[in-house]
Amino acid sequence: MPTKPSLPQKSTLKDLQTRSLKRKSKTLHKAIQDVLRLGIRNKGASVTNYFRPDGETGSAHKQFKVAHCKDKPCPVCNTPLERIRVHQRGTYFCPHCQK
Repeated sequence: MPTKPSLPQKSTLKDLQTRSLKRKSKTLHKAIQDVLRLGIRNKGASVTNYFRPDGETGSAHKQFKVAHCKDKPCPVCNTPLERIRVHQRGTYFCPHCQK
């Protein structure tokens, strides 16, 4: 008679979840650092009225994919982008891709 496959023990499952969370956290941390470096390299975002102390405008906003694009289609899934306020700042996102 065939035996049933054994399920992982709770401790093993918890270890797998912890490792997965750590891996995702490291990926997110690296992505945040990359975005900040890109913004610094491009001297900030001058979407409306931002100027650097030397009077220059930045060009980081040219890299934005969804910021200031309310109601335009998401570049990934074509769902209209939305805007909400978070701590007095406008935040743009795709309600389908970013759950």
